Amino acid sequence: MSIFLSYILKVYNKIVIKGEIIMSKKIKMMAFAVGALLSISSLSLTGVQASATSISDISSITTSTTSAQIQLSDDKGNINAASLSSTGMYTNLASAADSSFTNAVYVASNGSSSNSGTSSSPLDLATALQKIANGQAKAILLQSGTYKFNSQFTISASGTAGDYNILKACKGASVILDFLGEAYNSSDTSKNDRGIQLNGNYWYIEGITIKGAADNGMMLSGKHNVLERCIFDSNKDSGLQISRSSSSITNFNDFPSDNYIINCTSKDNCDPATYENADGFAAKLTCGNGNVFDGCISYNNSDDGWDLYAKTDTGSIGVVTIRNCISMRNGKTEDGTTKSSCDGNGFKLGGSGVPTAHIATNCLAIQNLHHGFTDNDNPAALQLTNCTAFDNNQGGSKNNFSLYRCDGANLSNSISYTTNKTSDKLQNLTADHIVYTNSSKWYKVTNNQAIDTSDSSKRGEVISTGTSASDFTNATIPSVGTNFDQLWRNSDGTLNTKGVAIISPSSQFGTFSADGGIIGARFSDNNKAAELEIE
Repeated sequence: MSIFLSYILKVYNKIVIKGEIIMSKKIKMMAFAVGALLSISSLSLTGVQASATSISDISSITTSTTSAQIQLSDDKGNINAASLSSTGMYTNLASAADSSFTNAVYVASNGSSSNSGTSSSPLDLATALQKIANGQAKAILLQSGTYKFNSQFTISASGTAGDYNILKACKGASVILDFLGEAYNSSDTSKNDRGIQLNGNYWYIEGITIKGAADNGMMLSGKHNVLERCIFDSNKDSGLQISRSSSSITNFNDFPSDNYIINCTSKDNCDPATYENADGFAAKLTCGNGNVFDGCISYNNSDDGWDLYAKTDTGSIGVVTIRNCISMRNGKTEDGTTKSSCDGNGFKLGGSGVPTAHIATNCLAIQNLHHGFTDNDNPAALQLTNCTAFDNNQGGSKNNFSLYRCDGANLSNSISYTTNKTSDKLQNLTADHIVYTNSSKWYKVTNNQAIDTSDSSKRGEVISTGTSASDFTNATIPSVGTNFDQLWRNSDGTLNTKGVAIISPSSQFGTFSADGGIIGARFSDNNKAAELEIE
């Protein structure tokens, strides 16, 4: 068993295997690597604890197991070993055998509260959640089926750092939690039910589709939760939102924090009352530090792909890290619905002049209605690395990169591509190894320098040939209606566009990045990563 590198080039210690205990010691990252806090301590399985210490800047990971080798893996290994790119993180809990989970109950769409909770006598979901709350179970395994509900589930029970609660699909099961039966109040949307309101801490939730809720598919208001391979589809507000559960919670330290969203998909969420609230993923208004999105894709949502909005009356939110993520065709739903109120940004990285230095690494914004990446009036030092803005501004009046109100931000190893002659707007930042366009000219920047597109002397070096379709391995984006969760994922759930919107190694920008590799986002399934040495 091995643990793989993520954005990494240096490994200082080794994995040591002693009997059935695996411990990976420090995995050091380059200085630009993700600045987020993650705490994944343990997940209950039969005789098994998969644990990782609380980590800062994802600079160290510790995993241990007994009687089975379950681990948090920092990458499948699909990176170019000579580059800084990766395809994300995953846990192999998702592939663990159902029989390995201890103190587990089974649930089915036709389950009953009078059943015993075995695979042949499954419970209903409400009863199973109550058993978790009562301490009578630690894991809920959902069998295949469409589960229909007409009201919200509120989960307040918590696991602990040493003993996570688990809610997951049975191995290989297709599980849909369908909340279309919820009533929708268009005149006062605050009265609408969500699908799941997760107030609890230390939950591992995997392999579940949440669709049709009258508000958020899930509002995540707890701490230290891990969501993996979940889908949020056709809800009437943001598919997944990380925010406080109540306006009575005013202390920043009580806001939801240290949640890890791994390889999830959010699509076609739309709020019919205004069309400007239903983002794919939102970590906004009242969220704490250490929330991380890794390997997620957000597409065809009526508002933004990612929304990190803040406002003055609630103050700055915590730093959010978005890495190995794709935001595509937001601002228009799959059936073509769009309104003037649809914001349609790929990655909205703030709001209202309230500062938080968010991080976006190895991210791809494709054909969004408005901006691909925008500071949205966030004055903090945003950090964007290995990002590609691919033909955004489908509405005709915005920018691929709109980063001009952030102070001290850095944009590196990133590239813009447009078919509609949009200008990128860059000010108050430093740039290193980027390619962009402004005022019908193309520019490159190869030395970390201050950039101001409003000043022709501070735009970098003019280049005669800018980014074109031929610079990409494949510049043809699959049609609307494509199931990208199936098309663009590797078997472990990490993202792989199969060359779409990825710079070709043979293009003029194939060795342009600071590491000598391709510029922009990188997703693949071909490149072997270096593995930590095992003794």
